[in-house]
Amino acid sequence: HPVSGPWYSWHDRALVLRVRVQPRADRDETAGLHGNQLKIRLRAPPVDGDANASLVRFVARLCGVPRKDVEIISGASGRDKRVRIEAPRRLPDGASQAACDPDKRCSVEFRRSPAHLAKHLKC
Repeated sequence: HPVSGPWYSWHDRALVLRVRVQPRADRDETAGLHGNQLKIRLRAPPVDGDANASLVRFVARLCGVPRKDVEIISGASGRDKRVRIEAPRRLPDGASQAACDPDKRCSVEFRRSPAHLAKHLKC
């Protein structure tokens, strides 16, 4: 039975995030919550898959995993997406607050079970 919250769900060791992407931003960063989604701002434009590639790179860096462990599983052609991260080692700071400090992108290290890590994702 997956552990879930308003904008994420765990499926074994995979984390699925519901994200709202804002392309053509001033910088790549998390921007807190947008309803039941994590808002991510990206510099890349939504042209020729640039924003999707940028999103995969950003989420991989954010969660401490290689890019091959990040997959956009739905919403590839829109702003609302579902992103799957296999065994994330870190979580976005925006997880438990309305906005995050862009200079401190990740703070929660993945050391225990998904259920332990999920408690840090409470809004």
